[in-house]
Amino acid sequence: MLNLDMDEKSEKPLISLQSCIQEQPAQDEAIGFPHAIPLNQPFINIQPQPYVPNPSTYKFLAWFSCLCCFWPLGIPAVYYSRKTKTAISERRFRDATLASESARTFATKSIITGTILTLIFILVKYLFGGKLI
Repeated sequence: MLNLDMDEKSEKPLISLQSCIQEQPAQDEAIGFPHAIPLNQPFINIQPQPYVPNPSTYKFLAWFSCLCCFWPLGIPAVYYSRKTKTAISERRFRDATLASESARTFATKSIITGTILTLIFILVKYLFGGKLI
């Protein structure tokens, strides 16, 4: 019920807030808390997952190995680099990690092979005085 008292100066009715507030049970009591959780039920503790950064695409390394080193091994490095980026965008992190490792492996093998072949070529050119070819 509203309590309408008249204000002496303005002759407007005053509404008493206490009469407007109905007594309601507390929210915890309304749902039966803490008794709402049965004691014989298993308790599931949900923990936040740790942050795992995206795997590297090794794009620069792959293109460098393809263009400047041994290109037959550089092409698969570029392919797996692109596959890594696609898998990350599709949120397939296991596939992205595997493709990233493959891109790094092919790029590394391409750089090592290119370096060895270049050294062999320079050594042969130096030993034979440029008269080999």
